[in-house]
Amino acid sequence: MNLRCATADDFEEGMELGRRMHEESEFAFLPFDREKVRAFLRHIAANPRHYCAFVVEHEGRLVGLLVGQVMEYFFCRELLCDDVLLFVERDRRGSLAALALVRAYLEWSRSKGAREARVAVSTGIDVDRTGAFLQRLGFRRVGGVYKHRF
Repeated sequence: MNLRCATADDFEEGMELGRRMHEESEFAFLPFDREKVRAFLRHIAANPRHYCAFVVEHEGRLVGLLVGQVMEYFFCRELLCDDVLLFVERDRRGSLAALALVRAYLEWSRSKGAREARVAVSTGIDVDRTGAFLQRLGFRRVGGVYKHRF
C-alpha cells in the first residue's frame, strides 16, 4: 500500500473511483457528470493552498481517495478543514488505507493552521463502522445529516 498526494495523472482513475463511490452511495439517484468532476479535479489541482488530495495505491491501482479543503468559519477568521470526499474500495475496507488517508488529512489540516478538521459521513456507506473508526482517531460525533428529496 502506498499513500501519496494525487497528481494530474490520477484524474481518470480517481474519477472512476469517484464514480464507484457515487454508485454505492446515497447520491446514486443523481447523474454522475464526468465533465463536471473533471473540472472540479482541475480546480483542486490549480488551488493547492485551499485543497488537498491524497490517494492510496495497492498493487498498482488506486483504492482510496480523500479530498479536503481549508476555509474560514463563516463567523470568524479562524480556519477549519472539511473533507470533500473520503472513499476506500470495498475490497480494501478494513485495511490501512483509510487510516493512512485520514492521518495525512489531519497532518495537512494542522499544517494549514486549522482549529479543527471535520469528516462527514454523508454517503450512507458503512455509516456506523466509519463513525466508530473516526472516533477511534479522536474525532467527536456532532449532529447528523438529514435529507429531504424532491
